[in-house]
Amino acid sequence: MARRKTPEQIADEERRYELARSASTFEEFSVLANDPNQAIRAAAAHNPAADPAALELFLKDRFWGARIEIALHPNATEELLLRLLEADPRKRGVVHHEAERRLAAKGVRFDDDDLPTTGPVAPH
Repeated sequence: MARRKTPEQIADEERRYELARSASTFEEFSVLANDPNQAIRAAAAHNPAADPAALELFLKDRFWGARIEIALHPNATEELLLRLLEADPRKRGVVHHEAERRLAAKGVRFDDDDLPTTGPVAPH
């Protein structure tokens, strides 16, 4: 049976969500990138104030929620989008396909293996 959160835990979580929505400095995003709650990390990556340096902090998140926010974020650079691509077809999912769609819209060409012909894709 799952343990219920205490009122203090609920208040702390709500405070962290608010910080994720209002963060504006690299230092604030750095703290959020290590938050134990994956939804708070995704909310921070979704924040319109996140610049490419802040988005970079969420690039290696082990859960896809923060990475999809990078793939969708208007401040994501071509370099960040390229780093979201998976070389292994078995690991490709919504993050890879959204990054691929955004890159194709920017004119990046892809080969028959759905990898960009304009630069290397690092294995994850």
